[in-house]
Amino acid sequence: AGREGAMERRGSRRFGGLAGAVDESLASSIGKDLGNFKAEYPVTKDDLAQLANDRNRDALIAILDKGVSAVHGESGTEQAIGGQIEDLESPPEYKNMYNKVHRLVVQLKEDQKNGPFEEHSTEEHEADKHVDVAVNVLTSLLLRSSPETGIDPREVEHRREVFGTNAISEKPMDSFLK
Repeated sequence: AGREGAMERRGSRRFGGLAGAVDESLASSIGKDLGNFKAEYPVTKDDLAQLANDRNRDALIAILDKGVSAVHGESGTEQAIGGQIEDLESPPEYKNMYNKVHRLVVQLKEDQKNGPFEEHSTEEHEADKHVDVAVNVLTSLLLRSSPETGIDPREVEHRREVFGTNAISEKPMDSFLK
């Protein structure tokens, strides 16, 4: 019982408290899209290339912001889903999840505005935790990849078409002999 309790507590902290929502989203996506790997992704290969090139918090914020806006909608007003208007007083679970992710993006922007923080400070640690959560949300939620199992092997070819190969091209080195 002790080990299960520890696992449950650790799971509740995973993804900054978004673990359950992320797991549910993955399960829902897998159930809904199993066999249909042509589902749209809210981010593009160009977005991912920009993040890979910049490798900074601003690029991470930009890609998360775009992904959340693409899925959640920018207006926050009623949206038709499956031909039905959703109830604003009792939004579906995925809306709650994307609202939490939107709050994470707001927090990341706030961290950027207030930083840089003193090395080893509580503020720096919290900002780093927000980035860790954001990276996990990007891979799990927006790219529908499980941190534990990766992607379904049947998706590889489609993802290669959508995102290109999973390789980093070598940059030509400048010679110091010029």
